[in-house]
Amino acid sequence: MNIIVKLMPTVKCVSGFLRICLIDVERNSFVLLPKEYLHDLQLLERGVEEVKARSIDTRLFLFLEENEFLLFIDKTNPLINTSSNYRNVDYYNCVISNFILEISEYIVPYISEIFDQLRSLQTKYVVLFYYNENIVQELGKILDVLDDSFVHCVDIYLDVRQSCKVSELNSLLINYTRIQNLFVYDNKGKLVYDKKPKFIISRQPLSSKCCGVISKDFWVSNLFAINEAKFHNSCLYKKISVDFEGNIKNCPSMEESYGNIRDTMLSEAIEKPGFKKYWNINKDQITIYKDCEFRYICTDCRAYVEDPHDTSGHEDTNLSKPLKCGYDPYTGEWAEWSTNPFKKQAVEFYGMHEMIELSQVNEK
Repeated sequence: MNIIVKLMPTVKCVSGFLRICLIDVERNSFVLLPKEYLHDLQLLERGVEEVKARSIDTRLFLFLEENEFLLFIDKTNPLINTSSNYRNVDYYNCVISNFILEISEYIVPYISEIFDQLRSLQTKYVVLFYYNENIVQELGKILDVLDDSFVHCVDIYLDVRQSCKVSELNSLLINYTRIQNLFVYDNKGKLVYDKKPKFIISRQPLSSKCCGVISKDFWVSNLFAINEAKFHNSCLYKKISVDFEGNIKNCPSMEESYGNIRDTMLSEAIEKPGFKKYWNINKDQITIYKDCEFRYICTDCRAYVEDPHDTSGHEDTNLSKPLKCGYDPYTGEWAEWSTNPFKKQAVEFYGMHEMIELSQVNEK
């Protein structure tokens, strides 16, 4: 027989403690399968002769065939390359891919200079947190500075407890096409909008402590995300931020500062000892995460973890599971992380009681 059967190169098999996550990176989707299919899937990843392939579990083979997860190869054709191995490839050819900026009156005078520095770092993605009044007018000026080809997309988080018209917010989406998402916090839930896909109303308060929520809503199943999660930290790799006081950090939620924007270049901060220590911590190193079937499509917050005192990693890096994850890979069940008694000490350590209580009130 000259026919070899194997999983499509665009299908990735990730084994967890209980289940298997079969990720289709081409369709940006995934399916869950019983762990009992692991051996057969591993055979198909390597490729087997068609006779042997059809001898595996019939239900599995039919499922894979019907969903176009299988590739049938004439092994006499030397031109076919069916390699499905992960490769440590940077899809963004840049020094820094992600930048987060908390905008305040202190930051505004440095805006042009900051974005000039980002241009030299070839930054592609920018996140803006904005809490000031005169939202649309001032934010429009900032977006004018950003409205250049070096940035691919912008996410904006706004607190609109001050007066703000929906028409003004929609004008931002119309006038600045690089805006990918506009997240708006309205604690009274009274903001009415025209349901544009980019316009997202949040009842959760915006602050640095909101960082790190592990949710299905944030899962990404494309090849870029999976490749990054396989080899790097999916939250901090090639990321830099400036908080509302001008401190340069990995993430605004983290304590460590590597200078201030008033006297330190972003390129200088990146090269300081410790700045990159989390960049190459991948999901296979994180406690509990390494047994999770979703680990390559999920995020991985290092700012808030279950054991804040863990220093088991290289250079005293923390390898504890993210605090705000409510999934248990050993039971396959989800629960509310903020009410988990085992997370109480960490919640107290990070001073999150007020944020959690306010979130619960706003959800009612």
